[in-house]
Amino acid sequence: MTIRGALAAQFEKARRLAILQALEFNGDGPDRKMNLLALRTQVQGVGLKAPLSAVRDDVAWLEEQGLVGQTDLPPFKIVHLTERGLDVAQGSEVVSGVARPGPGNAL
Repeated sequence: MTIRGALAAQFEKARRLAILQALEFNGDGPDRKMNLLALRTQVQGVGLKAPLSAVRDDVAWLEEQGLVGQTDLPPFKIVHLTERGLDVAQGSEVVSGVARPGPGNAL
């Protein structure tokens, strides 16, 4: 893997953690939900590049891992945090492909 590829993979892991932590800390209601555009803004707010297509791809990947769920409410896509996603956001469970929370990571 090239240095550029390794760096891109690290940013992807950090962005996925930022998504989980944004839902944990800023999600609406007990199921910690947020629309996709607001989620993108939160990720950008911690200094990560977050093209909408990348956030969509990350959310789809996180859903495949059982860390988030999605609901379509046209024109919005609502993303919610699962119990397992909360565990990963808090560092009590490790999932390959998501950065570990800690000093200097995401939120």
